[in-house]
Amino acid sequence: MDPFARKMIYGSFVYGGMMLVMFAVLTVVYLHTRPRCSDRVVMESTNPAGKWTATVMERRCGTDAPFFTHVTLRPAGKDLNRGFFSGSATGGEIF
Repeated sequence: MDPFARKMIYGSFVYGGMMLVMFAVLTVVYLHTRPRCSDRVVMESTNPAGKWTATVMERRCGTDAPFFTHVTLRPAGKDLNRGFFSGSATGGEIF
């Protein structure tokens, strides 16, 4: 086989592989930044002792779907843990 043709075939495989990697990375970034059903914080309150924080959130998956309201409880000063792809907070749900 001609060395130039070999380089062209090798280059096309490298180019195709890079396109697949770029597609995968952009898909992961898109799914992380725009989750399908993310939680929206409605209200947050800390108890008088400053030990616990309760957060009221609502989720709606689609325009025709009903709202789903839930409350999470976590130690004060700790951030709300959300799923990487889902955007919903499930840890500490009490209601």
